Amino acid sequence: MAFVIGAISSVRRKVSFEEFSDEGKRAEKVDFIVTLKVHDAGKIRERQEELAEFWRKSQKQLEKLRKDPDAEVELQQESFDERYLKEDVLDIDGVMDAERNPIPFAEGVLDAVLQHRRARAALMKVWNELNLNDGAKKGN
Repeated sequence: MAFVIGAISSVRRKVSFEEFSDEGKRAEKVDFIVTLKVHDAGKIRERQEELAEFWRKSQKQLEKLRKDPDAEVELQQESFDERYLKEDVLDIDGVMDAERNPIPFAEGVLDAVLQHRRARAALMKVWNELNLNDGAKKGN
């Protein structure tokens, strides 16, 4: 297979995690499929620099507070993970409502997934593998 620059603009990944269960029952492994936007190295580097700058500013403010507990500090409340996910998630397939009816992807679906802490953590892990590591996953 030939390498074609810019040919892949999105990828589908399975997001798996163990769902809570009642006492005495084993946790159930559940999953859904997410389609994520693929970014070039420049965009990834831009985001890494944005995160690094956020951490530098936060560290400065915390150091200021450590030296003077009464100091006025301004800590940013930015949620990069949600912002990046909202930019990058193109589709989610395999999410169901309480009656086990499939929920088509729409604006509120990602928000609902992000409210579930285990689903959120699993989705962030998949996103990190694609965006913060080398972007490749074994078996591709």
